[in-house]
Amino acid sequence: MKKLEKLALSVILSIIFCADIYSQERPKWIDNPDTIALNNIAAVGTGKTQNEANANARAEILKYFEVNVSQKFEGSLSGKDDISTKLSKEEVAETASAIIKGISISKTYKDAEGFYALAILDKRKAINELSYEIDALDSKMKILLDDGDSAYSAQLKKMYLKREELNKKHIFLADKPIGAKVKYEDIFKSGKNREPLNFYLAFKDASFAGITPLKNKLSSLIINSGFTTSSDIERANRVMTVFITYLQEYMNVAGFEKWKFTFRIECKDGSKAVGIVTEEYVETGREIMQAYGKALNKFSAYLDANYEKLLQ
Repeated sequence: MKKLEKLALSVILSIIFCADIYSQERPKWIDNPDTIALNNIAAVGTGKTQNEANANARAEILKYFEVNVSQKFEGSLSGKDDISTKLSKEEVAETASAIIKGISISKTYKDAEGFYALAILDKRKAINELSYEIDALDSKMKILLDDGDSAYSAQLKKMYLKREELNKKHIFLADKPIGAKVKYEDIFKSGKNREPLNFYLAFKDASFAGITPLKNKLSSLIINSGFTTSSDIERANRVMTVFITYLQEYMNVAGFEKWKFTFRIECKDGSKAVGIVTEEYVETGREIMQAYGKALNKFSAYLDANYEKLLQ
């Protein structure tokens, strides 16, 4: 009898507790996030789980910037050159890191409809992050320009465009720009009177089925950086040789295989090595190509962040 009484009491308490949760007054910040943002920027996200609501709230902040900043950025570059305009559009997604670091989830709420999250962008923190990234770009551009090699021209243009988009975000948040240490005119002049770099791609294991997506990836990086590719090694002034090695490793799981892939790329100007990257990945899959696909995705992300080591 005592057990039944305890069970009944537990059920009653649970009902009261749940009723209390859902009877809480709906927070005002859900419909008016700006009222709690003070001098910062706020946005609300919803979802079926708290993690989903948090992610959607952060996405709303980034969307706000895309609408209010990136359009002005693209317009500011009009009339410079076709490559600049194309690259400006591609840089929008690549310069969000400083904004993301300034976003925090300030409040959460749950009702019968789902979960809610209030994301707030700390302007001061975002401004500091933007200043740091702009300063790092300025230092890199100054070094490349002072080197005097016009082969860096396309790389400098892309870095300058990224800096300008970061600076637009800084202006939006701080109401003032960060003065450029390197002028666009100097970068533009650095590439004149020189034949653009022309790359020839060579694969040491041409029989491997996985070379095609990697070849496409490298070609895309080369072309988007303002250079060209050639099918004739005699006409190229850069030769990029790609080595892909793969070794099966022991795995005691039925139906799955483990493979170690090594990617090595050597870029040469004649006999002079101008860039080398080497990366290894151990992946599993039902067969080699499934494992290779995972490794290639990681290597592609590595190339996106480190293409400067090859494209010189």
